[in-house]
Amino acid sequence: VWGFLSDTWGRRKVLLLASGGAFIVSVLSTFSPNAWTLIAARFLVGLFVSGNAATSYAYLAEFHNETSRARVISWAAMFMAIGLCFLPVLAWAIIPLEDRLSLSLFGYRYAMWRLYLLICSLDLLAIVAGLLLLPESAKFLLIKERQQEVQQILAKIYHYNQRQPEQTFPVKLVTLDPIDSAYAVELQRRSKLGLQYVWQQIVPLLRPPLLLHTLKASVLMGGLFAASSGLFLWLPDILNAYIQRGDMKLCDVITLIHEHRRLARIERIGGNYSGAPVEAGCPITINADIFVITALMGCVFLACYILNGLIIGVIGKKTLLISWFVVCGICGLGVLWTSNFYITLILIATFDASGCLGGVLSAISVDLFPTNYRAMALCLILMTGRLGAMAGSNLIAYLLSINCNLIFILFGGLLLVCAVIGTTLKGT
Repeated sequence: VWGFLSDTWGRRKVLLLASGGAFIVSVLSTFSPNAWTLIAARFLVGLFVSGNAATSYAYLAEFHNETSRARVISWAAMFMAIGLCFLPVLAWAIIPLEDRLSLSLFGYRYAMWRLYLLICSLDLLAIVAGLLLLPESAKFLLIKERQQEVQQILAKIYHYNQRQPEQTFPVKLVTLDPIDSAYAVELQRRSKLGLQYVWQQIVPLLRPPLLLHTLKASVLMGGLFAASSGLFLWLPDILNAYIQRGDMKLCDVITLIHEHRRLARIERIGGNYSGAPVEAGCPITINADIFVITALMGCVFLACYILNGLIIGVIGKKTLLISWFVVCGICGLGVLWTSNFYITLILIATFDASGCLGGVLSAISVDLFPTNYRAMALCLILMTGRLGAMAGSNLIAYLLSINCNLIFILFGGLLLVCAVIGTTLKGT
């Protein structure tokens, strides 16, 4: 839907709507009175943020020529890993203040985790402010036959790049090439059909001969997101438990801590003879080392993005994908067999680095589908990935209290299965 709106309303308008909506809902979520309200609010934030994910790369690409486009988009993708480095450091500075600083807002206790979410929302406000200073995509306006606005935008870009007056911009007329002209006709058809066009794009992807490609790519994307994003959500909780007893196997520590918590709950309930309801406390002790380790893992992801960019042209996309799946899957299973703290951290970091394969798989998926279905196919595949992340995080939450070993058996095995499926992808 965001892609459809981007093609009909314009890149900049959709980015403004998505960023502004995400900022407003994110700020409101910091006042959530209970867990379910917080979950619903963060779900809405995710819906708005997905609009940015669907549009930002197209907006960025249309400001660059073929020579610089791929390089610029690659650098932009690395900012996700930079965020993984920055957010733990920010949390390290704010969350531990809970015991030393008490904030109240409108008579409401404002916990440090709420302040953390509020500060994380400010980047969305910065995005909105930046977009207000930026123009619409000149290519989009050209497709919409708004020639005068195109000239003004290109002249302004010329002024910033060449340090010359806008009036000296030498180009007097900009036209579409044959491919973009055909796309302009297609865009007009989309506008007339509305959301019916979305359905017309999806149906061929669910029928032969494209069905098999859709299923394979969707399973692979769902698998890697379930393993990487699903685990990454719970890494602070897992590491907080493991740091307390780093001389044992990871899952033995988690099992022991959950058993202690269970016995403590039974003791509290058993000792309450008055019949009054037991207040559910939330005592959380967070080791500062968690923030450092999580930030370092973000740096590992950044290094993986850089490594992928350097070697993908040498060994090929398919070989890189399969190799990473095998390595990450083996590391996930290896967590079960070591009690060394540092080796366990290395194995978990490598296992979770499977999330860096999203860009590689997207690059492969582009070659699996015809041009006219490519954008919708990628949207469908990425949507499957997000569903995989949601399913993975909920399953891991359940298994942490039931059987921790199953987390690494299931998801480590899942990545190895993905490696096998990857060998059946059509060569490019």
